[in-house]
Amino acid sequence: IRKKKKRFIFLIRNRYQQQGNIKGYSVLWRNKFTIKYNLRKTKIDPSFSAESFYSQDKMIEKARYRMAFSYPVNKKTDIQLSYGIQQQFNRSNPEKLFILGARLAYDF
Repeated sequence: IRKKKKRFIFLIRNRYQQQGNIKGYSVLWRNKFTIKYNLRKTKIDPSFSAESFYSQDKMIEKARYRMAFSYPVNKKTDIQLSYGIQQQFNRSNPEKLFILGARLAYDF
């Protein structure tokens, strides 16, 4: 779902994920909420997203938060730099990951 209001863009994504191997499968339900903002008089577009991962027993398995900045190089190419934090829940020894990302996107 995508909704634009003035300089803001709001996005909601729900995803069903099933993964596994010969021993068995695990199922996750992922919900992601993103806010993008168009900065006035600049080409840089910041965004913030929060994503939650629910397991089969309806418990939050982990959460992921990300801040990103996108910049259009030309009409068909964008560069994005991002920083994120991923936190696990409902585990005896939960991990916290710090994620630095870079993306180059080209539209054909």
